[in-house]
Amino acid sequence: MTTTRQSGFTLLEALVTIVVISIGMLGLLGLQTFSLVNTQLSAARSQATIAADNIADRMRANPAGVDINAYDQIDNPSAASAAPRSCRAGASCTPSAMAAYDAWAWDKSIADQLPGGRGKLSCTTTDGSRCVRYRVQITWNERQRNTDTTGTGSQPITFETMVRP
Repeated sequence: MTTTRQSGFTLLEALVTIVVISIGMLGLLGLQTFSLVNTQLSAARSQATIAADNIADRMRANPAGVDINAYDQIDNPSAASAAPRSCRAGASCTPSAMAAYDAWAWDKSIADQLPGGRGKLSCTTTDGSRCVRYRVQITWNERQRNTDTTGTGSQPITFETMVRP
């Protein structure tokens, strides 16, 4: 009785193992990429929420400006003009000048923190002649996995909330 030795069987097992491990690693890489994209999207949405709170706090700090509706119909003021005169401590400032500076600084911070960021503020509910509820819209561009038809690879996203001064 003669015994025959098989050769190459261990090599075949090693190749199959490498293929299985490679497929598993590709799956983990895809999961990591998906997690990273969602973390970036979440961070941008958090920045938008903070920006909405920021303008609401600025309005609460300037009730005279709210009373004269100086915060109504604000639409991307930092893109259109240079910074208005700042109303710092010790400087005389009207409520409307304070509102103009608040709107510019708020919109500028959105543009600095979010890609293509811009802010919009409009009155939705009035009590007589005074606005008591505002719509805050913050728009920015989020990156997509696949490029859109324009080839830019971004999609405009709008975060919208209501605030009461």
